[in-house]
Amino acid sequence: MIAYDIGKAVIGWAQSLNAKLNIPIAGIATMREERTVYAAATGAEQLSLVKDKTETLVTGSISGIAGSIMNESHANKLPALCLLGETQGPTPDPRAAARVIDVVSNILNVSISTQKLIEEADQIETELHKLAEQVQGAEQAETKGPTQVMYG
Repeated sequence: MIAYDIGKAVIGWAQSLNAKLNIPIAGIATMREERTVYAAATGAEQLSLVKDKTETLVTGSISGIAGSIMNESHANKLPALCLLGETQGPTPDPRAAARVIDVVSNILNVSISTQKLIEEADQIETELHKLAEQVQGAEQAETKGPTQVMYG
Protein backbone atom coordinates (compact mmCIF):
# COMPACT_ATOMS: atom_id res chain seq x y z
CA MET A 1 0.00 0.00 0.00
CA ILE A 2 1.39 3.38 -1.02
CA ALA A 3 0.41 5.13 2.25
CA TYR A 4 2.58 2.67 4.17
CA ASP A 5 5.57 3.29 1.89
CA ILE A 6 5.16 7.07 2.15
CA GLY A 7 4.78 6.93 5.93
CA LYS A 8 7.90 4.80 6.25
CA ALA A 9 9.86 7.19 4.00
CA VAL A 10 8.66 10.27 5.92
CA ILE A 11 9.70 8.74 9.25
CA GLY A 12 13.07 7.70 7.83
CA TRP A 13 13.60 11.28 6.67
CA ALA A 14 12.44 12.68 10.04
CA GLN A 15 14.90 10.40 11.83
CA SER A 16 17.73 11.60 9.59
CA LEU A 17 16.91 15.17 10.64
CA ASN A 18 16.61 14.23 14.33
CA ALA A 19 13.06 15.60 14.32
CA LYS A 20 11.65 16.23 17.78
CA LEU A 21 7.98 15.95 16.80
CA ASN A 22 6.11 14.61 13.78
CA ILE A 23 2.87 16.44 13.01
CA PRO A 24 0.86 14.66 10.33
CA ILE A 25 -2.32 16.50 9.31
CA ALA A 26 -5.49 15.29 7.65
CA GLY A 27 -9.22 15.85 7.49
CA ILE A 28 -11.98 14.04 9.34
CA ALA A 29 -15.48 14.06 7.89
CA THR A 30 -18.35 14.42 10.34
CA MET A 31 -21.97 15.49 10.15
CA ARG A 32 -21.73 18.05 12.96
CA GLU A 33 -22.48 21.72 12.34
CA GLU A 34 -19.80 22.88 14.76
CA ARG A 35 -16.31 22.19 13.43
CA THR A 36 -13.12 21.76 15.38
CA VAL A 37 -9.65 20.28 15.17
CA TYR A 38 -9.13 16.83 16.65
CA ALA A 39 -5.82 15.58 18.01
CA ALA A 40 -4.34 12.11 18.46
CA ALA A 41 -0.84 11.49 19.74
CA THR A 42 1.73 8.87 20.55
CA GLY A 43 1.80 10.14 24.14
CA ALA A 44 0.21 12.41 26.73
CA GLU A 45 3.07 14.90 26.46
CA GLN A 46 2.21 15.59 22.82
CA LEU A 47 -1.51 15.96 23.57
CA SER A 48 -0.71 18.49 26.29
CA LEU A 49 0.67 20.80 23.58
CA VAL A 50 -2.82 21.28 22.16
CA LYS A 51 -5.19 20.49 25.03
CA ASP A 52 -6.78 23.96 24.92
CA LYS A 53 -6.90 24.21 21.12
CA THR A 54 -8.28 20.81 20.06
CA GLU A 55 -10.52 17.95 21.05
CA THR A 56 -8.86 14.61 21.69
CA LEU A 57 -9.85 11.90 19.24
CA VAL A 58 -11.04 9.26 21.68
CA THR A 59 -12.45 6.69 19.27
CA GLY A 60 -12.00 6.07 15.59
CA SER A 61 -9.10 5.46 13.31
CA ILE A 62 -6.70 7.54 11.28
CA SER A 63 -6.14 6.16 7.81
CA GLY A 64 -4.05 7.07 4.83
CA ILE A 65 -0.67 8.74 5.00
CA ALA A 66 -1.39 10.47 8.33
CA GLY A 67 -2.30 7.12 9.90
CA SER A 68 0.80 5.50 8.44
CA ILE A 69 3.01 8.28 9.83
CA MET A 70 1.41 7.81 13.25
CA ASN A 71 1.99 4.03 13.11
CA GLU A 72 5.60 4.42 12.02
CA SER A 73 6.21 7.10 14.66
CA HIS A 74 4.86 4.80 17.36
CA ALA A 75 6.85 1.81 16.07
CA ASN A 76 10.05 3.88 16.04
CA LYS A 77 9.32 5.55 19.40
CA LEU A 78 9.18 9.01 17.82
CA PRO A 79 6.82 11.63 19.30
CA ALA A 80 3.92 12.41 16.99
CA LEU A 81 0.81 14.56 17.15
CA CYS A 82 -1.81 14.10 14.44
CA LEU A 83 -4.15 17.01 13.80
CA LEU A 84 -7.44 16.35 12.02
CA GLY A 85 -9.48 19.24 10.63
CA GLU A 86 -13.19 18.52 10.90
CA THR A 87 -15.06 18.84 7.61
CA GLN A 88 -18.64 18.26 6.54
CA GLY A 89 -18.10 15.49 4.07
CA PRO A 90 -15.22 14.24 1.96
CA THR A 91 -14.68 17.40 -0.09
CA PRO A 92 -11.70 19.73 0.40
CA ASP A 93 -12.38 22.31 3.09
CA PRO A 94 -10.05 25.35 3.14
CA ARG A 95 -11.57 26.61 6.40
CA ALA A 96 -10.74 23.30 8.14
CA ALA A 97 -7.22 23.50 6.71
CA ALA A 98 -6.88 27.02 8.13
CA ARG A 99 -7.96 25.79 11.57
CA VAL A 100 -5.33 23.05 11.50
CA ILE A 101 -2.63 25.50 10.35
CA ASP A 102 -3.56 27.84 13.21
CA VAL A 103 -2.95 25.01 15.70
CA VAL A 104 0.36 24.10 14.04
CA SER A 105 1.39 27.78 14.12
CA ASN A 106 0.66 27.87 17.83
CA ILE A 107 2.61 24.66 18.57
CA LEU A 108 5.66 25.79 16.62
CA ASN A 109 5.35 29.43 17.71
CA VAL A 110 5.52 30.66 14.11
CA SER A 111 3.23 32.86 12.05
CA ILE A 112 1.62 31.14 9.07
CA SER A 113 -0.92 33.18 7.12
CA THR A 114 -4.23 31.48 6.42
CA GLN A 115 -5.76 34.51 4.71
CA LYS A 116 -5.88 32.92 1.24
CA LEU A 117 -7.48 29.76 2.65
CA ILE A 118 -10.16 31.83 4.42
CA GLU A 119 -10.81 33.82 1.23
CA GLU A 120 -11.16 30.57 -0.71
CA ALA A 121 -13.53 29.20 1.93
CA ASP A 122 -15.64 32.37 1.75
CA GLN A 123 -15.80 32.07 -2.06
CA ILE A 124 -16.79 28.39 -1.93
CA GLU A 125 -19.45 29.08 0.72
CA THR A 126 -20.88 31.95 -1.36
CA GLU A 127 -21.09 29.72 -4.44
CA LEU A 128 -22.71 26.91 -2.43
CA HIS A 129 -25.27 29.36 -1.03
CA LYS A 130 -26.12 30.58 -4.57
CA LEU A 131 -26.46 26.99 -5.76
CA ALA A 132 -28.77 26.14 -2.85
CA GLU A 133 -30.95 29.15 -3.70
CA GLN A 134 -31.16 28.03 -7.34
CA VAL A 135 -32.17 24.51 -6.34
CA GLN A 136 -34.76 25.85 -3.91
CA GLY A 137 -36.16 28.16 -6.60
CA ALA A 138 -36.40 25.30 -9.09
CA GLU A 139 -38.17 23.10 -6.54
CA GLN A 140 -40.69 25.86 -5.76
CA ALA A 141 -41.36 26.41 -9.48
CA GLU A 142 -42.15 22.72 -9.92
CA THR A 143 -44.70 22.71 -7.09
CA LYS A 144 -46.54 25.78 -8.46
CA GLY A 145 -47.51 24.07 -11.70
CA PRO A 146 -50.78 22.25 -12.26
CA THR A 147 -51.10 19.02 -10.39
CA GLN A 148 -52.43 15.95 -12.07
CA VAL A 149 -54.96 14.00 -10.13
CA MET A 150 -54.73 10.29 -10.69
CA TYR A 151 -58.17 9.53 -9.33
CA GLY A 152 -60.97 11.93 -9.37
